[in-house]
Amino acid sequence: VVTVLADACERSEEIDEERAQVAMRRAQERLNMREADLDLERAVASVRRAQSRLRVARRRRQRDGGAPPSLP
Repeated sequence: VVTVLADACERSEEIDEERAQVAMRRAQERLNMREADLDLERAVASVRRAQSRLRVARRRRQRDGGAPPSLP
């Protein structure tokens, strides 16, 4: 028996790798700026969420043998 407790979930097919990369850059920039009103816990959670999405998207691409998305 396995019990999974999660706040959210998404299918790997629903993850857009390029969009996840943009989200990662944005989250890291927020952390690097360290503004006074920055919610550190929320910013770190954003980075972790983006990292997880990228990891899943890359595994799916490797499994499916697809090419990486083109970057601007």
